Amino acid sequence: MERFILKEILNIIIKKQWGQNLIKFQGVKLPGGIELNGRQLYDDAQKEIDTLMEKMSSTYELPPLDMIG
Repeated sequence: MERFILKEILNIIIKKQWGQNLIKFQGVKLPGGIELNGRQLYDDAQKEIDTLMEKMSSTYELPPLDMIG
């Protein structure tokens, strides 16, 4: 399970960096009519990071101690 999470984290980080690199080429058309959209790629990666962090904190984090003393 931990290997899957690590792969997922690395893929998202690479996707975010790739989007950040492509932001400066916003609107450039490639052969075949494909248009680069780095902002969308970056925003998608950020949303995936947020959901993954929420999933990890609810799954792997220790619950707070309610009773002390």
